[in-house]
Amino acid sequence: MSSQSSNVQLALSMFSAVRAKDIATLEQVWAPNFEWHVLPASLNRPAMVGRETAFGNMKRLASILREGAFLQIEPIEIIDAPASGAVIIHAKAVDTVAMDGKFNFTNEYIFTVYIAEGKIVKLREFTDSAFMQSWGAHLAKMTSAPASA
Repeated sequence: MSSQSSNVQLALSMFSAVRAKDIATLEQVWAPNFEWHVLPASLNRPAMVGRETAFGNMKRLASILREGAFLQIEPIEIIDAPASGAVIIHAKAVDTVAMDGKFNFTNEYIFTVYIAEGKIVKLREFTDSAFMQSWGAHLAKMTSAPASA
């Protein structure tokens, strides 16, 4: 990709900032009313509405992933749709491991990043639902109280 549109650059900068947990950059690229939707709806994940809500979710997720391994996203394909203000990114997670070292993120995604007036206003993250169910089961094991003797 020799030249990328400003929308593609903005979308990719968001993923770099998320990976680095760079809140200052995210405050610049996310609109104050930023919305983050995790799909499919069958996962029953409520939308995160507002930058602060999204920051809180990032902090919770960072607390259960190994340091330096926070949501490493590798794009497979990027589609710029300037007429709709969207960038669609097919990506996979790489080098992301739970704190207990027993669960590797192998998730595959379709991200649709909506941009208006130079800010990201909405992110739709469509995940591999089978992966997300196995991740949920692993989280339940990580956070369950030890059995008493």
